[in-house]
Parts: sequence; structure tokens; C-alpha cells
Amino acid sequence: MTWKYDPTISSAEYLALARDRQRQWGAHAWWFDCDLGNPEVQSLGVIPEHVEALFNPESWAPNVREHNRKPRIFIHAYFNRRKNLVVCWTKWPKGIFFPRDFDHFFLGAALRDARGRHRPLGDLMWEPRVSSFLLNVQKHSCPISTAMLFAYKAKLDELVARLSGHLDVVGATTLEFQYSSKKVVGMNLKPTISGYDLKVLEELSKAEMETALADMFPQVGLRLMMSRKTTLH
Repeated sequence: MTWKYDPTISSAEYLALARDRQRQWGAHAWWFDCDLGNPEVQSLGVIPEHVEALFNPESWAPNVREHNRKPRIFIHAYFNRRKNLVVCWTKWPKGIFFPRDFDHFFLGAALRDARGRHRPLGDLMWEPRVSSFLLNVQKHSCPISTAMLFAYKAKLDELVARLSGHLDVVGATTLEFQYSSKKVVGMNLKPTISGYDLKVLEELSKAEMETALADMFPQVGLRLMMSRKTTLH
């Protein structure tokens, strides 16, 4: 593996590389205390049952199935207040989200509040270790943590590719690394679409969210639409 992220290397290969490096470094990597043999770690944060539920046509709105189209989603990746990596398709009210493409009952489960490790159906990936791995890389130039960060990036991109085969993925957020002297020195999140396309989708999504709220909760939806009209004028 080179010092730079290589998109031709899979998440499984990066994970295997991290395990090899952990065996090689042993006690010398005293700052690395993660068991890479743990199945929870090997999943790289992906929640398979939530992904499968999203693929199920029963989770889609009747009008989506009737018109033989795929529901639209934007795959949001962000770090929450606890610095955990969260990947979801239900980020709202500030986000790109198309609730009218999904069944109301499924939507309710997808929007449920998270309770620690118990994630709502809208979360497709949740990983609390990414920030600590980045810290290991920045403080100790840790080769094990570097491989793990690359594994998460690969896993996220693989997830987006898989979702794109079943759904209308209008855009996504991906991990991007900064390098100096052939080492990872930073990491941030970057949309996969242009700023212009992002703005257009945000406006479209905002209007659809307000309409969906008006359908489900007429009083709340009406206030939102009146507020929007006042803002636009």
C-alpha cells in the first residue's frame, strides 16, 4: 500500500492490511488499543439490516412503485457532537431529503431518535472509532490507523456504489484526506456533486419536505409554507 489512499483497493483489503500491521507492530503501537478481530470493528460501521430495509419496495411510497421508479436519496456523512461518523439518508430539516418517496410507517422508523448504539432505520453506517484513528495518525503517524481510515473511506464509497444500484442516489458525501510529507495529516467530508447542483437539490428537497409535512401534519405544514413564502418575498 502506498502512503496515499488508492480507490482500487477495497475496504476488505485495507482492513486486512491494518490487521497485518497490528501483528507486525505489536506492543510498539502502544497507543492502538482496538481489537481488529472484533466483528463489530470488521463491519466498519455499516448496518446491513438498515441497508436491506431501504432496498425493500415495501419501504417505498405507493406512487414510487406505481410509476416503476426508484426513490431518491442523498447520502449524508457527518460527524455528530460525540465525533462519531454517521451516514444516513434522513438528514433534516437541514439536508437533502425526499420523504414523499417512502412509506409513512417506514419513514417513522427511519426518523426515530438515536439512542446510543441503537440507531434509527435512517442510519446506514455509524462508527465511533474514526476520530480516534485520525488522532493516532496525527499524533503518532500510526500506520495501523492510517489503513483503518482508508478502510472507512473505501467502505463508504462501496456503500454509495451499492445503493446506487438499487435507488436513485442524487448525491453523496465522501471522506477526503489531506497529506504532507507523504503522511495523512487531516481528513474532511466533501460532497460528490458540485456546489450548484447541491443548492438546486437543497431547494427542491426543502419544498418537498414542507409538502410532506403539510400532508401528514396539516397545521405544522401550513405554518412552514407560510414562513417560506414570507422569506422568499
